Amino acid sequence: MKGTLGRQARALKFQTKANVADVKGAHGVLSCATYQANVELSDGLLSFGECAGSTPFDGGDGSSTFTEGVADGLTQTDLTLQQNIDRLGAQPLLVQPGTAWNYSLSTDTLGRVVEVVSGTTFDAFLRDRIFKPLGMTETSFDVPDSRWSRFATVYSPDGAGGIRPMRDPEAFGNTRMSPWAYYKPGKTYFSGGAGLTSTIRDYAQFAQMLANGGELDGVRLLSPKTVELMTGSHTSDLPPSGLIGAGAQF
Repeated sequence: MKGTLGRQARALKFQTKANVADVKGAHGVLSCATYQANVELSDGLLSFGECAGSTPFDGGDGSSTFTEGVADGLTQTDLTLQQNIDRLGAQPLLVQPGTAWNYSLSTDTLGRVVEVVSGTTFDAFLRDRIFKPLGMTETSFDVPDSRWSRFATVYSPDGAGGIRPMRDPEAFGNTRMSPWAYYKPGKTYFSGGAGLTSTIRDYAQFAQMLANGGELDGVRLLSPKTVELMTGSHTSDLPPSGLIGAGAQF
C-alpha cells in the first residue's frame, strides 16, 4: 500500500506541542515573512491554517514545473526534506494564502515543521510517535530486502485499453515516478505527503484508530475534537481547483 497512508498520517502532525517561536525562527522552514502563514498556538497545539496552497506552481493546475531545483515530492531526489523546503521557501507565492486551493507541497512543508519542532527526522517521528504505538510494524518509507518479495507491483495503462507493469522510472507529465528503486533502503527524502509503504493489516490499525475517535487498544494519539477537524472540509469556501475538480479537494 503506497502513498495513501502518508496523506492521512501527516494530519497527526498537528498534535505536536511546541513553542511557536521555534517555528517562526526556523530559517527557510516556515517564515511568516515568506509564507505569510497563520502560525499560532491554540490549546497547546500548533495551527497552520493558511499554509495550504502556498507553493509556486506556475499555473496552479499541478502540471507545471518547479523552478530553482525544488523537488515535487514524488520524483526521486537526493535532497533531504530540509534542503527541499529551504528551496521552496525562496520561491514566490502563487496566491495569497487562504484565498485559493492548489495542489502543492504544503504537506511536505508541514513535514519539515514537524522535524524542527520535534528535533528529529520526519521518518523517525512517524515511526516513534505513530507507527510503534499503533503496532504498525510494517509501515515505513522503504522496504527492507527481507520483505522485497512481498512488495506489490504497480501497473500503468498500456495504451490499448489494458494495463502493464509500470516502468522504473516512468514519466507522468513532468513527474518521474519510481515504483521500485524509490523504496529501496538509503533514501534521503521523507515526504510529508507521499512515499510510505504499508500492509492492509497496518493500515487497518490506523483506520480503526481514526474510527475510534483517535484511540486504539488503550493508546490515544488524537483527541475526538482533532479527528472531527481532520474529517471536516476546510476548503469548501474556496474556488475549485482545475486539477481535481469540486468535491475532491482533500
